[in-house]
Amino acid sequence: MNLRKFEGPRTKPRRGDIFDVQIGDFRVPGRVVSTSMVVTGIPDCIVVYLFNPVSAEWAPDDRTPLQVSNLMLSPQIVERYAWSERYFRTIERSEFGPGELLERNRFRIPPGLPGMARYEGKYFDENGNESDPAEFFGRYASGSHGTVNIALSKALGLEYKISDS
Repeated sequence: MNLRKFEGPRTKPRRGDIFDVQIGDFRVPGRVVSTSMVVTGIPDCIVVYLFNPVSAEWAPDDRTPLQVSNLMLSPQIVERYAWSERYFRTIERSEFGPGELLERNRFRIPPGLPGMARYEGKYFDENGNESDPAEFFGRYASGSHGTVNIALSKALGLEYKISDS
């Protein structure tokens, strides 16, 4: 696993939180977009944005890296485990500013998702409303710090493995 755990207290993510992820030698900032998405019957899934890497000295008062034009990945769906096990570290509680939210977050139902065959290939927003197709969309399935590890590793050109064992 390329994601590294942080030291310090655990935090419960809230909408607008700015957090960071340490992967390899990269520091990747993120934002919590929603903490209440329901995915295939699983409540309280968390929608996050992950942005292009920043320097170790970056502080959230510089909002430039948090613009949606700097997204490294499409919106991701994760669970609270990423925070409870300290793979994600909340660094500031904040409201969204101009240019920091996509107009609509869209997710596509992937092939083979149990019980979702009739929706396969369709798009939905984070509120479960069917949506028009989008060029930029996430995968409508509950993810984890592991799926973030794989997606970030691929985007950053890092070799990855699924676990540390």
